Formats: sequence, structure tokens, C-alpha cells
Amino acid sequence: MKIKPLEIFTIKRIFDFIKIPIFAIDTEKEILMWNTSMAEFSNIPSNKIIGKKADGVAEKIYPNSKYFLSDYFINPDIREELKDNFEIVEFEDHIVGIPKCMDNNYLIIKASPLFDKRDRLIGVVELIISFDKGYGIEESQKSYYEDLKIYIAGKQKKVRDNLKEILKNLGVKNIKTFNSNSKMIGGIFKSKPNLIILDLGLSKGERIAKAVKENFPDIRIAVWGEPLDDTNLRNELKACGVDFFIDEPFIEDKIEKLLINENGKK
Repeated sequence: MKIKPLEIFTIKRIFDFIKIPIFAIDTEKEILMWNTSMAEFSNIPSNKIIGKKADGVAEKIYPNSKYFLSDYFINPDIREELKDNFEIVEFEDHIVGIPKCMDNNYLIIKASPLFDKRDRLIGVVELIISFDKGYGIEESQKSYYEDLKIYIAGKQKKVRDNLKEILKNLGVKNIKTFNSNSKMIGGIFKSKPNLIILDLGLSKGERIAKAVKENFPDIRIAVWGEPLDDTNLRNELKACGVDFFIDEPFIEDKIEKLLINENGKK
């Protein structure tokens, strides 16, 4: 059963801000919501997986299991097979499972069914409520960034080159750097990027951000430079269309979150 857009919006609004990995699928195994923490945990960006079938994804999250715990509700015929993969405890309105495929009980997973107003099953929410900090998905996510096109505009060549090197290490192949905003704007009209990263030290940064958003609203904009701890400045930049703020010094973890988080932190 397909979930209505308003229902999907409500699910996303409720769970996306929660700081534990959560996702939701419908009864046709389509992924409806993949929150920021799930993207970070799985190394799969939300914009690469939402709207796609969940088949083949479970084994990337839970080693040696071709099923999510959610399949317990979506396909009752495989419940016995699921119990070969998970230690399952049933409650009145949800189940809890621990993967048998792992040497240690690092993961505790909860799955809760979603019903519409007529009490018909429309999907399942699954969350990882406990996991060892040492556990992570080994599969490289670099391939997810290969198709990104990123422009960097900054005053100092050393800083531009540092950002470019970090992005290259993360798997981004199409990166261009500019020493002025005007040159970058010319480049945007020739070949539109997915993301631009601006140095506030360059002139007219706010005006450039606003002009980019007015002409290309789907381009994401990140800025760095001082004083980003100024609340009034942040609000002005948000009003101009800035999506992300990056604090210096630049390290790979910060830049990786910029690529992973579809919505970012404003």
C-alpha cells in the first residue's frame, strides 16, 4: 500500500531530527524516510536511497541478513526465516531484534508498524536503538559522491587546495576552484554544480548566495569564514539562501557530513 505524501512528510518531520538511526519503508518495500543519523551510520546518503526499493539494502546494514527486521510485519510468511537471522522478542505494538550474524550483540533493533486511520498496515519504522561505537558499515561510500559537481570560491589558494584535497579523498571527482565570486558565477552558468562552497572573505558573499538561489534554487550553498558564531550574520545568510555553515579548521569528518546530510545543519 502506498503512503500518501502528507503521511511521508509527517513521518520525516517526526523522525529526521532524532539522533539515532531510523528509517521507514512501505508495504511495497520502498524506502520512505532515511534520517540523518541513519545516513551517517550506514554511509548511504538519504538522497541516494529514499524512493528506492529496500531489496538488497538490508545486507549492507546487517551482515549476512537479506532482511530488515521490518519484514516481520510486511511479509508474515518469512517470520520463521527471519528468526534464523534475529533473536526476536515480540511486544504488543512492536518487536525488538538482535542480529545472530554478529559475533557480539552490538545492535539492538526495534521495528514498529505504521497504520492508517482505518487500521491498515501502510509501512514500518525501524530504528537502531543501541550499537557499539566500533561498529560501522565497511562498504565505502565514495562511489556515492562520484557524480557530484562542486565549486569552491576562496581568497587563499592554500585553503582552496586543502578543501579540494579533502573532497577528492572522499571520492568527489568533479571539483573546480575559483579565486573570485565573479569567476565562479560565470562557471555556474556554463555548468551547474550540485554544491558551491564560499569564502565569506570574498566580496559580496551574501549577494552572490542570494543570486545563485534565485537563479538556481536546487544548488546547495555552504560558507566558511569569520565570524560564523555571529547569530545575526547566520540569520542573514540563511535568508540569502545559505544551506550549510562550515567551521574551520577543515577536517574530513566535517566535510563528509556536508556531503552525507541531505538537509545539513543551518
